[in-house]
This record gives sequence, C-alpha cells and structure tokens, in this order.
Amino acid sequence: MDESNNNKVNQLHLHFFTLHAKAKFPQLLLYNLSLREYEAVPSEVKLWRYQYPRLRYLDLKWNNISSFDFVDFGEATNGIGQIDLRYNNISQLTRDNTEILGYLKTVAINLRNNPLSCDCFTNEHLFRFLRDNSRLAAVGLGNYEYIRNMTCASPERLVGVPFGQLTEEDIFCEEPLPVTFIVVVSSLGFLVLLFTVITFLVFRHRKELTIVLYTRCGILFRKIVEEKKTFDAFISYSSMDDHWVINTLVKGLESKEKGPAFKLCVHHRDFEVGAAIADNVVKSVESSRHTVLVLSRNFTKSEWCIYEFRTAMHQSLIEKRRHMVIILLEDFPKEELEPDLRKCLETFTYITAGDKLFWDKITYTLSRGAGRVKKDTKVGKHSNKNKAVIK
Repeated sequence: MDESNNNKVNQLHLHFFTLHAKAKFPQLLLYNLSLREYEAVPSEVKLWRYQYPRLRYLDLKWNNISSFDFVDFGEATNGIGQIDLRYNNISQLTRDNTEILGYLKTVAINLRNNPLSCDCFTNEHLFRFLRDNSRLAAVGLGNYEYIRNMTCASPERLVGVPFGQLTEEDIFCEEPLPVTFIVVVSSLGFLVLLFTVITFLVFRHRKELTIVLYTRCGILFRKIVEEKKTFDAFISYSSMDDHWVINTLVKGLESKEKGPAFKLCVHHRDFEVGAAIADNVVKSVESSRHTVLVLSRNFTKSEWCIYEFRTAMHQSLIEKRRHMVIILLEDFPKEELEPDLRKCLETFTYITAGDKLFWDKITYTLSRGAGRVKKDTKVGKHSNKNKAVIK
C-alpha cells in the first residue's frame, strides 16, 4: 500500500483504512506513508502490527515527526519488521524513547538522518542504551549499533562528533548555571524561607501580636459593641493584698500611663454605705463589664472572695460571655483551690502578675468585646468615705 506524497487524501481515509484492517489486509507487507508532512506519528499506526499482523515495513520517511511511540504486536510473525523514521525532525531521545527501543523485540526503528542532539540529558540515556544494546549485539540481537556512527547535530561544541566517540566527560557533563539564574533562585529561596519563618512566628504568637497591635497601635480585629455598664471592672481581692492592688493594679488601670484609663469598682471605695456586703457584691458585679479576680493564697482563704468569685461566675453564665478576668498574683499549688475555682484556672487563660506583657494583656482583655464606659456616667450613691470591708 503506497500512500506516500499524497497530501490530498483526507485524514479520515487513514482512519477507515486502518479500521478492521486485520480482517481486510491480513497479508499487507509494506505500508508507505512517507512525504505526508506528518508532525507526529499517526495514532492509527502506533499499534502498527496489531492492524497488519504480517507488516514488515512501515515507511514514515521525509516527514516532520519529532517524537515516536510504538507498541509492537508482532510476536507471532516471522522475522523482524522495520519502522523507517529517517529524514524526520527527531532531535531528542528521551528516557521513554530509549525504553521503547529496548522493549520492541520484533521491530527495528531506523533513526538515521535525524538531527539528534548530544546535550547532556540525551547523552546519558543514549550511553546506557547503547551499552545494553552492545551486549545484545554480541549474541546477534542488537538492532541499534548504527547509532554509534550517527553524528551530533548540537550543541555547537559537539557538532559532527559520532555518538560512539563521545567521552564520559561529554556524556555526564555539567554546564555551569548562569550567575543571574543563581541569584534569582537564591533570592526566591530566601524570600520563601523568610515568609515561612514569619508565618510560623505570627501563627505561634498570634495572641500576643493581636494584643500588642491593639495596645501599642490601636488596631483591633474585632468590633467593639457599646455596653451600658457603670464600671469597666470590679476588682475582687483580699484585703491582705491591698498594697499591690491599690498602689499597682488600680493606680495603673485608672491612669493613662499604662494605656486607656478604666473606671474601676473597688470595694473599700465604691461599696454603698449601709447596704449588706452581699448586696454590694452582687450590685458591683452586675454593674461592671468584668470582674477581675486577684488570685492569691489570701484570696483562697477569704469567704467573701470566694463569694465574689461565685457571683462573677454566675454573671458569666447570665451574660454568656467571658465576664471573669483572672490575675495570678503568686504561684502556688492548684490543689489549694476549691474545685470550681481550680476548674476555672485550668480552663480559662489567666494573666500572671510577673508577665512582661502584663499591662498589654490586662488592657486588651478589659477593652475587647464591649465599649468603654463613658466618663460622664452617673455612679450613684458611691462615696470615697465608705467604710472598708475587711476580707
């Protein structure tokens, strides 16, 4: 069957010609498809002796084919068939190509007169293939010894050198990378590493970062909702710790030196004169956005402090939000705490008095989630002359 130099034949012709070819052309020996301007091997002939079981010669010369992929079903035929790919545009023999050449046992592919490249990548595959083919040639089974006499078409330094004369230095050569490429890759690698490190640090310290951004830069990542409360916080503490509470905590939170000035409810100053202590506690907790528990050994031994804690916990359940703020004034065994208080300390995030970000954390905690108490808010019947309550 000669269909060479016949570009007027419709592509569908090849399809229908190949369809059921095994039954139609069981004795076909030669199929000429040269000079057809093919840029790739037609899919209809990739299974070349599946359709034509006795085909001996498939002619694909003088086309523009740059790669090939064949499967041979000619084990039952006598002799070795030939696929002629001479005078095409095959410049690279990849690992897949050399594997195809190796496993086609009953077909030989003629690659002569193709502009094969001798770049390092191609050389390595060919070197191994020709080495294995030489072993087969020694017992009469090698079909590709002719490649040793084919000459390199590129690169320029190897043009005209036969493949069989390539040295190991040519085959496993390492071309130096351009300086610009090295600089660009190194810069990109550094940027990726820097971005990864920054992302890791931001994720790991996201809480601290959120707090500092608010306290130092005024950036808050959640909406503040105005809440009508008389005080920003009610301070619950033992009178045995009043030196630190009054001179450090209250002074720092009510002044603008450590951040925004908060309006605090302190029992020795703001409890209503004449009212029962229990009523004062409930009223103070309910009229404050937060209850700050200054937790210490003295706190755990005070019945009124425990009462204030339970009132604050009850208020948290009513408001369905984090009403309590716990400051750990000193470190002591958690076993000394009563069960509910110990559970809160294990569940909630608390602030230690010695923390480097103590003022940032307490400022952020008292500020977030609700609006600041307006300074013109009327407090009621509170007086600095109230009697102190010993707890």
